[in-house]
Amino acid sequence: MLNRVWMAVSALLLGGLPASAYTIQVTSVDTTRGGNVNFRVDGANYTGYAGVILGRFDGGTETLSFLCIDLFTDISYGTYGAIPAAPDPGAEQRVAWLYVNQLSSVNSVALGQGFQLAIWDIIHDGGDGPDSGRIRRRPTTTGGTPTTVVTAWTNYLNVSVGMSSMLASVYQNFNLSNNLPAQNFIGPYQGTGGLVPEPDSWLTMATASGALLFGLFRRRARQDPPPPAPSS
Repeated sequence: MLNRVWMAVSALLLGGLPASAYTIQVTSVDTTRGGNVNFRVDGANYTGYAGVILGRFDGGTETLSFLCIDLFTDISYGTYGAIPAAPDPGAEQRVAWLYVNQLSSVNSVALGQGFQLAIWDIIHDGGDGPDSGRIRRRPTTTGGTPTTVVTAWTNYLNVSVGMSSMLASVYQNFNLSNNLPAQNFIGPYQGTGGLVPEPDSWLTMATASGALLFGLFRRRARQDPPPPAPSS
């Protein structure tokens, strides 16, 4: 019975939470804090943009800085649906710490590239460094990853070991035309995507939950038969 009570209360509370989606407009890349770079992905040579991505959130006018946290999902310029979420424990919270505490140090192309490669390394490889895992430096014999980029990559990994933060948001992006996933970002803190109700809403839901609990327990008290009298 208690399980059913709590399930009912949970359904009431969750049903009152508005699952909100916003929009994110990807406007450009920051060519002063990123650029195309050679590296290796799953054993194959790869050249692609690594660095800060610029955009606007939910129709705002302020240009914000984002970093990709999902190398294996595409995104391009345009407007997408977005749900800001709290970073998960582990890799995402480590990346959030980097974003909050180290983005201000990214003031060159090489540092932006190294910053992004460190984020991919943490997300996809657990931060095992430029010479291990799926994301690796490219050898000099095949147009290698620049030494300055590898140094920045390694430094950002080292400084973030054991660190975590909840003061950035993971932007869960999706295509507005078909709801298919797009590349996720780490970016400025935006709360939890509108999932925290206003205080008045909490009061209303708490009052309703209390009434529900009272009604269920009262019904239980009326319906349950009295225990049998002890036999003599």
